[in-house]
Amino acid sequence: MLKYILFFYCKKATELIEKSKLVHLNGIERYRLSVHISMCDACRTYQKISDIFDQKMTSQGKNDSESPKEMDKKKEDLIKKLNGR
Repeated sequence: MLKYILFFYCKKATELIEKSKLVHLNGIERYRLSVHISMCDACRTYQKISDIFDQKMTSQGKNDSESPKEMDKKKEDLIKKLNGR
């Protein structure tokens, strides 16, 4: 039972990675995410790529004088394209 409390799947880890960019994670979420990332190469890589992606989108938005809402829309569109939707 403790295993399921401390550890979770990559899908949940990626959700928390993205959530952490919008709001502060609570202590349990931070701990569970840090444990998962310390053991999972795929999620560690995802976190790095996501950070780079956000930096690029932010710098592009600053150059284009876009609002945060417009940048979020661009990000969503790009994610949809990457997912083949």
